[in-house]
Amino acid sequence: MGTSYSQSETTPDTATQAYFIDGYHGGIWGHFPYKYASFIADQMRRHPKWKVNLEIEPVTWDSIESIDPNGYLFIKKQLMDTTGSARMEYINPAYGQSYMFNISGESIIRQFYYGMQTLRRHFPGIQFSSYSSEEPCFTSQLPGILSAFGFKYASLKNPNTCWGGYTRAHAGELIYWKGPDGSSLLTVPRYSTESLQKGATWQTIAWRNSPDYINGAIKSGIQYPVGMCLQDAGWTVGPWLGSTNKDLQLNQKSAATYPRSVYTTWKGYFAMAKAALKAQVDGDNAHSDSLSIPEWKLSEEDIQVSLVWGGQILQRVARAVRRTENRLITAETLTTLNHLFDEDRFPTSSLDKAWKNLLLSQHHDCWIVPYNKKHGRNWQQQVKRWTDTALHIADSLINLNAANQAVATLAKKTYKKRRQQFNQSIEKIPPSPFKRSRLLKIYNSTGSKQTAMVSYQLPAELLTGNAGKMDCAFQLLDPAGRKVDFQVVVSQAGDKQGSQQTATIYFEPTVPAMGYAIYRLEGPGALSGQRQKMQKETITNQAKHVQVKNRPNNNGQYNAVANPRNIIRQLKMDCLSCRQHAINYGCPH
Repeated sequence: MGTSYSQSETTPDTATQAYFIDGYHGGIWGHFPYKYASFIADQMRRHPKWKVNLEIEPVTWDSIESIDPNGYLFIKKQLMDTTGSARMEYINPAYGQSYMFNISGESIIRQFYYGMQTLRRHFPGIQFSSYSSEEPCFTSQLPGILSAFGFKYASLKNPNTCWGGYTRAHAGELIYWKGPDGSSLLTVPRYSTESLQKGATWQTIAWRNSPDYINGAIKSGIQYPVGMCLQDAGWTVGPWLGSTNKDLQLNQKSAATYPRSVYTTWKGYFAMAKAALKAQVDGDNAHSDSLSIPEWKLSEEDIQVSLVWGGQILQRVARAVRRTENRLITAETLTTLNHLFDEDRFPTSSLDKAWKNLLLSQHHDCWIVPYNKKHGRNWQQQVKRWTDTALHIADSLINLNAANQAVATLAKKTYKKRRQQFNQSIEKIPPSPFKRSRLLKIYNSTGSKQTAMVSYQLPAELLTGNAGKMDCAFQLLDPAGRKVDFQVVVSQAGDKQGSQQTATIYFEPTVPAMGYAIYRLEGPGALSGQRQKMQKETITNQAKHVQVKNRPNNNGQYNAVANPRNIIRQLKMDCLSCRQHAINYGCPH
């Protein structure tokens, strides 16, 4: 291996200064040798003008802190330097380094929330100013989300991993990347002259600051051209420009670098570019912050991505992640409603654990190379472990008898108050003339009023009539006391030694946004005249159209939880095919 440091130290001046973003990408789940922090520290000491941009999985530092304390402390000292001369910047704090375009908006927010939380625990005082990624980790929602987290700048470049995709090229050296909510970030786009490297579909010509790349950018009007390469953590090149390495197939020809290239952090580059451009324009005719820079309403179509390997295994990854996203959001919403309405304890630690497992299953390597192995499993198998853990937690929260737990910890007075509030919420339902009844508490976790299919396995005491025979003569009332249409599916369950009839009721309640409605089942002996009794095989034939299936309650698709008096059931709303709200409830599509 041979390494040539920043060309600006050894070559003559030319007319235009060029800049380069160097640094590292990876982490304990992707790639980060245990002593690699010390390697970075050693290289930064050897090359005092070298600057490093980090995109390292935040959870990595939990291990490195104890395994490589010297390297860890060096990185910590660098990241706590927030001055203009800082030599290191953290440019992607996302917990799982997700592609972003393939996950839900809530997951994107949690990627940054948990990632930044983890990094602040390790590096108190760390600042997050610029967003950049070695992979195409972009989506049109990012300006609003990043701005909310305090980011000021972004880059749309990913020059050396284009097999995952790249953004559409855009003229000019700076833009205001505008999101659908109107938020904007000062951004460096992929230049209109930043083409793919000859003979490669995975790299652009910006990855080495070659003379052709910089001169082409200058000719197109770029005053402060910048290139970029975030090296894989584990490469032992050190400063990237001009380096050669046989293992990485870097030879003298590919090492050619534009003479006046200097290393910078993204924060340093933007500060320089803004100051230089402000000096050139009249503030009265400029943009809101005195820069005359165009806006780009980047859409998802401008993020030209491709997950090129995986086929069916990639579909399994996608289904597992989306199912878990939907289930976890529902679980968190229901626990929040229980916390607000019934004063139940909020399960913060359980939800944190579930989210962190889900966020790791969204790691970009799970999607781009799902067949590759890590720790003896391929990425799809690892995704299953992560999502199974998150699903187990979500289902335990959905099915949790939260009221029973609360009785042990809440004062008797508080519990009595809760019962009074509950009684007030059902006062519209007329008193039942029947001894056998159930109150069904049906939640809606969406932000809009919903009418959707739910199911409930009927308790034996509502079904058993004279001589122990099944009797489905009961009625269902809505919160106003009106009778509701329903269907009953009767099925046989058991083994050779004996069998037992079970029945499930299906109906469509209407539930307010982010709230609940209480329905009442009562009988037997109450003849509705509106019910429709159906056999199992009939409903199965219709399942493809209405998505009604007999499934165990513990999978979260249909579920019920009893309160201490065993009179309330909490049901999660199921989804029908082609309903807009279906994505909120784990629809298998």
